[in-house]
Amino acid sequence: MAGRPLDACPYPKPFTADFNDCPSYQTRHAIVVDSNDRPLHTIWSCRHMDTKQVPGEPGRYYGACQLGDAKGRQGWVHLIGPERVRNIQKLRSEVMPVAQAFVDDMAGLKTRQLQATRSNADHEEVLAAMRERGHRYLKEFEAFLAEREPLLQGAQMPLTAVMQLARRWVDDFVSDTWGRAQSGQHLPDDLVGSLPDSVRVFYTPLERV
Repeated sequence: MAGRPLDACPYPKPFTADFNDCPSYQTRHAIVVDSNDRPLHTIWSCRHMDTKQVPGEPGRYYGACQLGDAKGRQGWVHLIGPERVRNIQKLRSEVMPVAQAFVDDMAGLKTRQLQATRSNADHEEVLAAMRERGHRYLKEFEAFLAEREPLLQGAQMPLTAVMQLARRWVDDFVSDTWGRAQSGQHLPDDLVGSLPDSVRVFYTPLERV
């Protein structure tokens, strides 16, 4: 490899739950599974992250930033607004412990669900437990955000819109068989269209931004 591709993400991966070094970082999660699709652990990734083949090196891949190089990432920050980005970073750093606890609990429940499915056992009890955990997380999350209204205002993230997205994330997480939560990049058009402009910008395909 002659050198790092210009769009290669320069930060160590996987990201830690408290990662905040990149101003354009947009959290998403994934569950690492083994060869038998058994959940092993959770990792945090970025909504802007993509996987590309290293030019001229078949079979080798790297984490590419969809925003491009450092200049592209700074351009995105300028589009969103530096002060707003700082508020979003602060909000994310405070909410991540709550989200991490939820994801870890769900990973354990997904393991139980998989075991029940493979043994042809009834997994309705596990599904009910996942729904209950998701409901509890949403209550905790909403109460958490309600106590941080000034920070939400600074981030231009209305509580109703944030909760709308959180409910979608939890529903997808519960319903997905193996716990591979869907990326925020692929929200349904009707949901994206219902969001206020200040939030929709995060979920609009980059070529339209």
